[in-house]
Amino acid sequence: MGKNLISNFGNFESKLAEIIFKSNDPITGAKIAIRLITEFLDETQNILCSHEFSSSDTEVDFFKKEYPKIYEKLHYFKSIQNLEAKKLSFCITDEQEVELLQKKRESLKTLQDHEVQMLSYFNLVEDEEKFFLRAHYKWRKNNFIFASNESYAINSISEIIGKRNAIKALIKYIDERLYQLKNPNSIISSNLKWTDTKVNLIILIYGIYLSDSVNKGEVELNQLIELFEKIFSIELKNFHTQLNDIKAKKGNQLKYIDLFKSKLEDKFNSY
Repeated sequence: MGKNLISNFGNFESKLAEIIFKSNDPITGAKIAIRLITEFLDETQNILCSHEFSSSDTEVDFFKKEYPKIYEKLHYFKSIQNLEAKKLSFCITDEQEVELLQKKRESLKTLQDHEVQMLSYFNLVEDEEKFFLRAHYKWRKNNFIFASNESYAINSISEIIGKRNAIKALIKYIDERLYQLKNPNSIISSNLKWTDTKVNLIILIYGIYLSDSVNKGEVELNQLIELFEKIFSIELKNFHTQLNDIKAKKGNQLKYIDLFKSKLEDKFNSY
């Protein structure tokens, strides 16, 4: 994948996480997120109109693994906006919210029939190029009913994969909220304090996120930030700004990680 696509996506994710943290309510946050995602999707599609990948494998890898992430976040936040609006309109008690969330969870368990059929078909086909290479967009448009918007820069299969992943994320979102409603006293509480710099904590959190160490990568960056905020009673709402400052800084931005490695090596070698 081209460096511009990689760096753009990294900046986009951290900016999205910061927006969610700064929003006063989930509906407002979702609206702002949708606007940002839509703009980023347009920007990415413009790049894809002329971008040349280093090989067919890297192009397949992008449309199969990276491009769906944008659609995943778009479907996710559209669903969050809709769900939170329904909660605001129809739920007065916690019991009503539980009922609404449980019904929504059931409806999320299945994709539409044509999407299930496509994913099943795709899993049986060895030749991935026809599904993901831009050169085959006309083949997809002629062979799949749902691919009517297919173009050189728009891959409908990437969107369906993203939608499937968004559904998984939404089920987790609902499960977390149901757990909170059913266990109101189960709140993370800790007297531990982060005594190092915020910059080092941000590097640690971002490293955990990028390494897919939590939920096999099926976790939002803002969820990890929120967790560490609760554990260490610290505010990280300027996460994106500080992360950009770290990236722009000359020298060894990862000296904190180097310290980790050095301390571990010293300890293990002392045994």
